Amino acid sequence: MEQLAELREVVAKQTEVVAKQGAEIERLKAQRPTTSRTSSKPPSSDPPWQRPNVQRKSSGRKPGGQPGHAPHQRPPTPPEDVDEVKCVKPETCGCCGESLAGDDPTPLRHQVFDIPPITPRVVEFLLHERKCAACGTATRAQLPAGVHASQFGPNVTGSSAC
Repeated sequence: MEQLAELREVVAKQTEVVAKQGAEIERLKAQRPTTSRTSSKPPSSDPPWQRPNVQRKSSGRKPGGQPGHAPHQRPPTPPEDVDEVKCVKPETCGCCGESLAGDDPTPLRHQVFDIPPITPRVVEFLLHERKCAACGTATRAQLPAGVHASQFGPNVTGSSAC
């Protein structure tokens, strides 16, 4: 009987705790969700569906560079620093289709920058084995000092590509 009374007391305490937790859950659900406008959170932490749709006033101008505005262009690389030059000439007239001949003294320069593909440098170490003439024991050469036992050198191991 004593155990039954203890169990009832434990169940009563747990029921009280569950009731308090349920009330706390309901209180938290009723709270407004915290956004960057209602807390110190940064705006980037707001989910896209909660971000305000801000309508900007139209300035009346078209997007992009305005007439009279100085252009901002990358200066062309000097000819001595260009690796390869490809001359592209039109063969036929874009209007009537007639064949074209001659050279343009001032062609439009269009430069494309790219990084060449990286090809790995492979060094092979041939580790020879020799037998001793006196005792007959075979001894294999060891890798030179500073050469890692892995198949990858320090630059491959240190790169983020692996």
